[in-house]
Amino acid sequence: MGRLSDPLNILLVVDDQPLIAWWQRKLREGGLQASFLAAVDQPGVELKTAGEVDGILLYLPGHPDRLLSLTRQCGLLGAGEMVIALVRDEDAGLVVPLIRGGATEVVSDSMTDAELVKTIQHAMSQRQHAGHSTHLVASVRRKLATLSPREREILGLVARGLTSKQIARRLHRSEQTVALHRVHIMRKMDVHRLPTLIRMCLDSMEPDLASMDDPNVLRHGIHDSSE
Repeated sequence: MGRLSDPLNILLVVDDQPLIAWWQRKLREGGLQASFLAAVDQPGVELKTAGEVDGILLYLPGHPDRLLSLTRQCGLLGAGEMVIALVRDEDAGLVVPLIRGGATEVVSDSMTDAELVKTIQHAMSQRQHAGHSTHLVASVRRKLATLSPREREILGLVARGLTSKQIARRLHRSEQTVALHRVHIMRKMDVHRLPTLIRMCLDSMEPDLASMDDPNVLRHGIHDSSE
């Protein structure tokens, strides 16, 4: 993977040919220096990009199952590419399963051009330093240690894809109380976006946060976008 100052090689995967030029224009107008490869997703298509690109952008609106499948496929390539899933605001429920499926970042297609490019550049920076290093795990665990037992419990449920409403029902608390706990969690973990929080849960390697055995993490459309 190149340095941040180098032009990036980006593979853009969409479900409709006209979207290729639209996304290329949007990213370039946002200031992204990149060369683009493009592919229209079709049945049976497999991505074989190891070592060829710096990042993969996936945009398949209306096809959540296929988006999840391609994200997992990209995550299994094992070549260090960043994988960014672009979703509509109404598909915010895909955030947790996409991050757990291997996405480096999940971003809304309603972001401004500049916001989108800034997020992509940050994702690449994070990807360059990826890996469960001792320093990374220790840093995340130090922040986790500042959470109260209730906050830790709620974070575990958030990491499994439950909505604030579902968490409130499970814990017999009001939805407003759960939402307040979530605000405190985001502040203590020093994050502003749900995808970043979920990535930290995975990086922690803590069983109650990083486990993949809860069926909720394989479902989509089950949680809201509130943080």
